[in-house]
Amino acid sequence: MALIVLGFVLAGLAQAVRFGTRTWDMQQQALRSHGDADAVERVLRRVIEQADPGRDTVPAEITGTAATLSLVTDLSAAARGRPRQAQVALGVDGAHRLLLRWLPYLHAPRLQAPPPPEQSVLLNGVDRLMISYWGRDQQGARGWHDAWQGPDLPDLIRIGIVFPPGDARRWPPLVAAPMRSKPR
Repeated sequence: MALIVLGFVLAGLAQAVRFGTRTWDMQQQALRSHGDADAVERVLRRVIEQADPGRDTVPAEITGTAATLSLVTDLSAAARGRPRQAQVALGVDGAHRLLLRWLPYLHAPRLQAPPPPEQSVLLNGVDRLMISYWGRDQQGARGWHDAWQGPDLPDLIRIGIVFPPGDARRWPPLVAAPMRSKPR
């Protein structure tokens, strides 16, 4: 009789260990995916918040579509604290990677062809971006727009990341505001 009870106790302990191990693995996977999400969100938010608003004589350099965004921003954090303006482009490539490409920004025309841009893969397995811009467009209409072209920055930029069908990841849209204003 004691052996039967001991068998039940050992079977229960084995189930508990199996459950604990499975739970641990699921938690680690969730933390890894949320860690990626947090890092990507911080990068995107910083790029938008530090966008160069231009000057009174020089308009902001921004071109945005529903799937891509290109603007001049401050990449000081990536340059170890030194001020570093960069022409930045955000988009998804044919391999379904969310890419951030950048070139050092020159305030004058280039005398020779620019070097190839640096690039970082922010996230793999991305189907597409859904980007929209809040503000008054060049025709004077205020609201969300699927495209944006200078001379001013929009008031808000909303970036949604769409994953392929069947991918379990869900990501709420990021909404960020350019925080710098034109010098007076």
